[in-house]
This record gives sequence, C-alpha cells and structure tokens, in this order.
Amino acid sequence: VKNGIDGPRAPHETVAKLTVETLLKTVPKELPGIFFLSGETALDEDNEEVATINLSTMNKMYKGQMPWHLSFSYGKALQKTCIATWLGKPENNA
Repeated sequence: VKNGIDGPRAPHETVAKLTVETLLKTVPKELPGIFFLSGETALDEDNEEVATINLSTMNKMYKGQMPWHLSFSYGKALQKTCIATWLGKPENNA
C-alpha cells in the first residue's frame, strides 16, 4: 500500500504494515501465494533496491503470520535504474 506517484514517501515499515494488514483482511488463506508487480512509479522510486527492501520488510515483520507466500514479479523495478539513467535520450546510448 503506497501513496501513489505524487504522494508523500512512507517508511518501509509503514508500507509493509499497511500492505500485509490489508492482504490479511481481504485475501483468502487458501491462495498459495501473492506476487507483487511493479507499476508506474516516479523515476526515483521503486527501483530494484526499494522494491526488494519493501518485500523483505513485509516478510520479516509478518514471518509466520501470513497464510500465503509473498514474492515479486518486479520486471520494471529491476530495470528502473537503467530506465532512469537512459530516459530514452540518444546521448545516453551506450
């Protein structure tokens, strides 16, 4: 649970708490796993480091309390540093 592109940045612990508590209230325990997708975010946000820290914080704070496995499919987040560096500008081509 995040504040969107223009919202204030929240600490990793707050993101973890709000996300997992929402999932615990709404997702059936029979579901084997939840995989987060990286979506459209600000260029300096949700890069590979931030995405991994958020997921890791969720798993650490709620270890043994979740009925499903949390993981990620962060294709865009894993490429975010490259995208933000390149920005589609010809002068940034290798």
